[in-house]
Amino acid sequence: KSKGLIKSHAIILDAEEKEIAIVVTAKKGMKSSTLYIGKKTPSFKGQKAASDEDLKKAGIEEGTELYAFAVIDAKRGLSTGKGTYSLVTGEGKDESDFELKDVYTAEKLSSMGYQALFKEAESESIIAKAATKGVAMTPTIEFAAGDDMVAL
Repeated sequence: KSKGLIKSHAIILDAEEKEIAIVVTAKKGMKSSTLYIGKKTPSFKGQKAASDEDLKKAGIEEGTELYAFAVIDAKRGLSTGKGTYSLVTGEGKDESDFELKDVYTAEKLSSMGYQALFKEAESESIIAKAATKGVAMTPTIEFAAGDDMVAL
């Protein structure tokens, strides 16, 4: 469920429509974007909740307890792109940064249609692929068993 155009965030719901995470667009440009996935519980001991200022920027009600859980970084070119899905594991070197552990990487291949490969960050094993036929807008996605489909 998406909220807002400029102050945008999306709410991820489970099968019973209970909120399990909030995805916030932190940076979005022509060639790159950064998304934060937040949840209601801390990812590590001593983690600070998002500030009211950050919540307001995203269009989320002030006072909401939201903790960064994962970060998605994407870089786009004219016909290719790369992305990384990382878990937040600790505080970074400055207050606005986090220590991250890369879990998945993705690569959009140069082609007329859409083709992408998803890999485990450490082993580089392919765990999923996505493709469209021709110029169709909806890709077909195939996953290896046991992988986090929401993260992909």
